Amino acid sequence: MRSIFSRAVVVLFCWVGGIQVAQAALLTFIYTATITRLDLMLGAPAEFSVGSSITGRYTFNSLDNDSQAATTHGYYLSSISWAEIAVGSFVASGSSYGNILVIDSSSDNYIAEQMNPGGTLANGFELQGIRLSMSDTTATALTSDALLLTPPDLANFNSNTLTVDFDRPADGVHGAVTARLDALIRAPEPTSALPLSLLVPALLFAFRRRTARGLTQG
Repeated sequence: MRSIFSRAVVVLFCWVGGIQVAQAALLTFIYTATITRLDLMLGAPAEFSVGSSITGRYTFNSLDNDSQAATTHGYYLSSISWAEIAVGSFVASGSSYGNILVIDSSSDNYIAEQMNPGGTLANGFELQGIRLSMSDTTATALTSDALLLTPPDLANFNSNTLTVDFDRPADGVHGAVTARLDALIRAPEPTSALPLSLLVPALLFAFRRRTARGLTQG
C-alpha cells in the first residue's frame, strides 16, 4: 500500500512541477466537502452528520460540445460519464450520464450534476443525485462559457455548495445532505483510477504544496 501511495505522490509532484502529459479526452475532477446541513427525514445514519467530510469525483468528456448557441450559457449535456462519492463507510458510484453547465452572464455559475448514480443507505434511502454548484454574483469568476479543463477556483465564487439527494422507494420520502465545497482539483493521469481513500490525501498534499509555493513566490 505504501509503495502505491508513493508512486501516486511522485506522479502528483511531477504534475505540480509543470510536466505536461498528453491530454486525454476524459478528465476527472476530485472534490472534498464538509456537511453543513442534514435533512432530518434521512434519519440519523452515522456517516451523515454536520461536520463530516465528503469526498467524490466525476469524469467527463473534455471534447464535448456546447449544446447552446448562446455565448454566455454553455450546456454540456451528458458530458459526465461516471461519478463516485464517499462519506464514512458509505461509498457509491455509477455510470449514468450527467451534465456540466458553465454560465458566464450577469452571475457566473459552474454546475456539475449527475442523476441516479446508484447506492443505497442502510435505512433504505437510494442515492438520486449529486450536484456541485458554484455561483459568483460579481460575474468575475468566469471569462467564457467554455467547458473548463481545469477546475474553477473556489475562492472566486461567493457560494460553493454540494447537494446530495436521496429518496426512499418504500414510502417516497425525500432527504438531502448539503455541504460546503472545500477543494476541487483535477486528477492527473494515471492516478485518477486509484481508490479515493488513497488518491485524495496525496492529491490534497500536492495541491497545498503548490498553493503554498505560489504564495511564497507572489
